[in-house]
Amino acid sequence: MKNLFSPIKMGLMSLCILGLFLSSCSQEEIDELVKQNQNNTTPTPTPNTNFPMPSWSDAFGVLVATQVKAVQSSASITIGVAAAAIYANMGDSALADAGTVKVESKELTKQPNNSYAFIPTQNEPTGIAFTNPISWEVSGNGTVSAFSHDLTGSFPNADSVTSATTFDNNNAYTLTVGSLADADSVLFMVAGSSGTPLLKYLSGTSTSCTFTQAEMATIPAGTGLIQVVPMRITDNTAGGRKYYYVRQTAVSKTVTIND
Repeated sequence: MKNLFSPIKMGLMSLCILGLFLSSCSQEEIDELVKQNQNNTTPTPTPNTNFPMPSWSDAFGVLVATQVKAVQSSASITIGVAAAAIYANMGDSALADAGTVKVESKELTKQPNNSYAFIPTQNEPTGIAFTNPISWEVSGNGTVSAFSHDLTGSFPNADSVTSATTFDNNNAYTLTVGSLADADSVLFMVAGSSGTPLLKYLSGTSTSCTFTQAEMATIPAGTGLIQVVPMRITDNTAGGRKYYYVRQTAVSKTVTIND
């Protein structure tokens, strides 16, 4: 079965890393990040080839809206980011140029691998202000037909992460969140300062996830991040082509990982 997300790890992983980074930043650091991004109109984050995503072989693409809850000291902010990836034909191994992709009238930037991403700029430091419905527009190009969709319903929500923020990498670790709402699946993540993050997908009612001693041993000591991302996944067919739509909310905390 083809992994729908394999060719777009660059776009989607960039949103996960962005969410992790912003959630641990002060407002001044957020401002500096978006200032730097403004000077780079075509961001090219490094893809993580070990990032697992669900395999959906029955669709022509996926469009993702993400709300990042960034909290540090007295600063609290919600940042809206987005990503999209579209195939010309179901079963293709490479993404297609789909023309212009917009969400809430904000244009996403096409990446070198034909995935699309929107991240904040200095002029729009909080990114996209998502409303209900979330309006997606794709202009189309070549064999990719134009389509649009108004996605109704609320974002999933998560209370703050409640698990320990200082722990060892030679013991099992349980990542917990206070509460969840309106999610059909949840991503749990433990990330170190380098290497591959630990990622597990559980049901939408799961408020905790345990990473084994063997898994934790792969995370380096030092400063790290923990993150919980509840998701809502729906689909819609346009012009005979099925597309998946993901709404997700990311909550995180900075952690200290000891040997």
